[in-house]
Amino acid sequence: MLAFPRSGGSGEVLLPHLELAGHFDRCVDELASMTVLQPEGRVRDAYVDLLVALTDAAKAMRSSDAGDGEGATEQLRSAVELLCRTKTDEFVYVRD
Repeated sequence: MLAFPRSGGSGEVLLPHLELAGHFDRCVDELASMTVLQPEGRVRDAYVDLLVALTDAAKAMRSSDAGDGEGATEQLRSAVELLCRTKTDEFVYVRD
């Protein structure tokens, strides 16, 4: 969990939303390379929508932390809209 010292020096402030944003970023980095494995058309478009949704969610968490509540809300709405229409059942996955 990300923790930062408090300005008064009295312990740490935990920032799980920023940690989650970092995890989303790493997921996008790992999943982006598999975009070319997805069948062209509807399936690949859905895969890209998933990546954009994760990116938007991470941006929203950072915007919220920076005090931009309106921007965070817009980014979260975008992420939810993309995730609601994303069907993952036809995605191609690489197995080790």
